[in-house]
Amino acid sequence: MLRSLLLFIALTTSLCFAQEPAIRAKEEAFRKAVATQNAKALDPMLTAEFVAIWPDGSKSTRDDQMKLLGNTVKVEDVQISDIHVSFYGDTAIVTGTWNIKGVWEGKPMGPRAYTHVWVKEGDDWKLASRHLTIQRAKSSEQR
Repeated sequence: MLRSLLLFIALTTSLCFAQEPAIRAKEEAFRKAVATQNAKALDPMLTAEFVAIWPDGSKSTRDDQMKLLGNTVKVEDVQISDIHVSFYGDTAIVTGTWNIKGVWEGKPMGPRAYTHVWVKEGDDWKLASRHLTIQRAKSSEQR
């Protein structure tokens, strides 16, 4: 029994390590699609039930997300940092910092702490949810 449990843990751990580069590649593809405001590239990355939760507490759907790029949100650049990936079966949770330069409804944007939830659909990983919060520097009040 113990031997079977140890084998299961070893296999699960190695599968997670093997999947992490795929998730990091998906994060980079998502970053690039937003940075270039490319809704066509973003579309296949999202689940049908995708939901985003914004710093003000509002929510948007997959369709809303497509409409935001280039309209409500004007992006100059996006960089991601401090990424941490955790796996729970066919779900990956990514946390990090979303360093965005741009404008949302006429207001400048700054760093955001974020959480992305990726789920495995068939052989591909899709983004099911994202949550962004304002990440304030100790002396900054930037929105």
